[in-house]
Amino acid sequence: MAYAPIEPGDLGAGTKGNSAAWRTLIDNHGELYGMYGPPIVDSNVYVTTASASYVTVLEWLVPQNEDELDVRVSVGWYVTGGNTATLSADLTDDNYVSVDNATTTTTSGAYTVSQVDITPSNSAGSATPRKLRLQLKVTAGDAYILSVACHIVPATAATGTLASGFEGHHTGWYSADQPVPSEVCSRLMDAPPKLASDRPVTLVSLLDDITATSSRARHTTATSGVIAVFRVPADTGLRTYRIAYRIDRDGTATPAVVVHIGAYQFTSTSTGWTQHTQSMATNFGSESVTGYVTAAVTSGTGNLFLRGLQVIREPDA
Repeated sequence: MAYAPIEPGDLGAGTKGNSAAWRTLIDNHGELYGMYGPPIVDSNVYVTTASASYVTVLEWLVPQNEDELDVRVSVGWYVTGGNTATLSADLTDDNYVSVDNATTTTTSGAYTVSQVDITPSNSAGSATPRKLRLQLKVTAGDAYILSVACHIVPATAATGTLASGFEGHHTGWYSADQPVPSEVCSRLMDAPPKLASDRPVTLVSLLDDITATSSRARHTTATSGVIAVFRVPADTGLRTYRIAYRIDRDGTATPAVVVHIGAYQFTSTSTGWTQHTQSMATNFGSESVTGYVTAAVTSGTGNLFLRGLQVIREPDA
C-alpha cells in the first residue's frame, strides 16, 4: 500500500484497535519508514579521466544511517569511442582502511544514468559521518561524469526497536476490538523524529572533480576571493547543521578558508575535510539564505581548491 493521510477527526475517544482509521495510521507508520530517502548529495559536476587505473574523482560525507540501510549512488555519465568506463563507489567509516564497495560500467557514448547500491558492513560511522568516494577508470578514450546523486535506500522496517530508535510495527498494534494502548501512541509519535534523525537531509551539496587542475576546477584561487556561491533553502526555526567542506591544494599554498552562511562564518586553515556543527536559523521570512566561500593563499604558492561542500541538517539532541 501507499502512505494514506487521514483526517484528525477520524481518531477520537473510543477508537478501537481494528478501526479502519487506526489501521491506516499504523500502516502509514511502516510506509513512512519504507519511503523516506532524502538527498545526501545532488550535484552537477564535470568529471573526466583517461586513466586505465582507478583515480578518485569525487568524495562526500554520508551521515547517520544507524539502521545500516543500503546507500544508493546515481551518476549521469558517458564514454567516448565505445570503450568501457568503470565506476567504483566506496563507503567507509575509517578513512578507507575497510571499504564497502559496489561497481558499475558503461559503454554508452550518450549521456546515461547508472546507479549502484552499497550495503554497509561497518557500524561505527554513524554520529561521525562516513565518507563515500567515487573512483573512475576507462579502457581507452575518455570517461565523463556530469551529475551525481546519493541517498539512503528506504526498506521495510524490521519488527522491534531498531538501532536508530525507530520502532517497527506489527499486527498486535491493531488487535480486534481492543482499546488503543498509550504506549503504541507514544511510539508512533516518536517515530518520525527518529527517522528524520537517522536519515538527515542535505540542504546544500557542491562537488568538484578531485583530479581537476586550476584550468578546469570550478572552485579555485591562487590568490584570494570568492570561490563558490550557494543558497541554503529556508528551514523551520532554530536547527543544528553540519557544515562540511574539503579543501585541496597544489604547491605550498597555505589556505585561509571561510564559509559564510547568512551572518555565520566557519573558518579553516587546513586542507582535507573540515566539519563544524552550529545551531542557526535559516528562515528569514520565506527567503532562502545566501552562502558563499572565500579562500586566500596566506603563504607559499599554488592553488586552493574547494572539492566538496555539504550543509546537512544535524540531528538535534
